[in-house]
Amino acid sequence: MQMKKKVARLAKHYLSSTGSTLIELLIATMIVGTIVTAVAAGVTNSVKNNAESRYREIATVLAQQAMEVMRSERSNLGWANFYDQLSDGTYCAPTGMDELSDLSGNMAACTITESNYDFTRQVVLTKTNGADPAVMVEITVSWERRAGAYSDVKVTQTFKNYTKN
Repeated sequence: MQMKKKVARLAKHYLSSTGSTLIELLIATMIVGTIVTAVAAGVTNSVKNNAESRYREIATVLAQQAMEVMRSERSNLGWANFYDQLSDGTYCAPTGMDELSDLSGNMAACTITESNYDFTRQVVLTKTNGADPAVMVEITVSWERRAGAYSDVKVTQTFKNYTKN
């Protein structure tokens, strides 16, 4: 009889402690799951931001390369020739552009592939006449982040006749 009571008491204790352990285990699993989910979301967001930063860096370099060609041509040709060779409009600045004659009206040639990603580089020229003629150059490099969503980098400079007194 006493043995039965002992077994019943042990069974009752075992069942009650197992139940609380199971609840504790479920709560611990939920806490760990929440933490892992938060860490995974943070890592995913970090990777996405890192990729976006990389694309912006590439786009900035492409825009600066095209602007350097414009600066170089301004210096090499002199103000009068530089100004005369340009016309208002939107142009394509293709890969390998190294002089003004490389600017093209064919917008299909604007695609530049860098790091397995397609970038589009366009140049908008706006000339002003009058007593102080100038050429405003705006270079835009854009890329598609995801279907239908685009980002771009713009670099703008105004060229003037700096040799004029």
